[in-house]
Amino acid sequence: DSGSDAAALRTSAEDRGDHFVVNGQKMWCTGAGLPDTTIATYVRTGPREPKHEGISLLLIDPQADGVEVRRTPTLARHILEDVGFDPGFDLAPERLETLRAALRIVARDLPTRGIKGEPEIEILEDWFPVGAGVRLANGERLNWGGPILPNLCDDPTMALTSLAILIQESLLEWTRQVWPVCPQHGLGVHGSRQEREAVWWCAGDGGHILAPVGELARSLGGGMQFVNQLLGDQTRSAVRHAGHHGRRGLAQVRADEQR
Repeated sequence: DSGSDAAALRTSAEDRGDHFVVNGQKMWCTGAGLPDTTIATYVRTGPREPKHEGISLLLIDPQADGVEVRRTPTLARHILEDVGFDPGFDLAPERLETLRAALRIVARDLPTRGIKGEPEIEILEDWFPVGAGVRLANGERLNWGGPILPNLCDDPTMALTSLAILIQESLLEWTRQVWPVCPQHGLGVHGSRQEREAVWWCAGDGGHILAPVGELARSLGGGMQFVNQLLGDQTRSAVRHAGHHGRRGLAQVRADEQR
């Protein structure tokens, strides 16, 4: 496990009399997966001796109990997992595709806010760690509260919920107008994950689902006139921040004064 630097050897072997107990790994072994191959590896048998001493050569049967032969990609993945490496969108493009699919769903709700055109996922290289935001068709960037990180996109529902929250909070910060609004209670709703489904959640009357994310227009129905009036230029909304949800603070909103 140390290449040509034998002094850095970490694989150890403990002499148990009639056998050795080996702990560690050999990074490269030509032909290890072929029949009748014996693995020759250096091991540290003298842990208290100087680092250039106490090293022995063992011949190991790859069929012996406890020996696992991994191909290089599998070994590399194992090593990366051990150090907690989390691949970004460039190394895990399936995560980016999950996020783009989520955006297509959230985009169906944006016309209820008067937003037209097709939004796009934008990789935010100027953030660390690198994440993703949304750019609207008019060029406005939505990434308030920080970008969506790649590991949130392993689960489609989590990706959809995170994206709904990011868009909602960014629009609130950008326009100072509440969206979406529950027509029954006059409360601002927020993106939430309920029973593995991404929904718009209203806190009124103990809490209820206004609509699944992507189906807001259908659920608002006749309440759209009320919502449009609440969001119009002649409406003044008092915005009251209440608590946190997920990785960002969510605003629970009530329209307290209407002209």
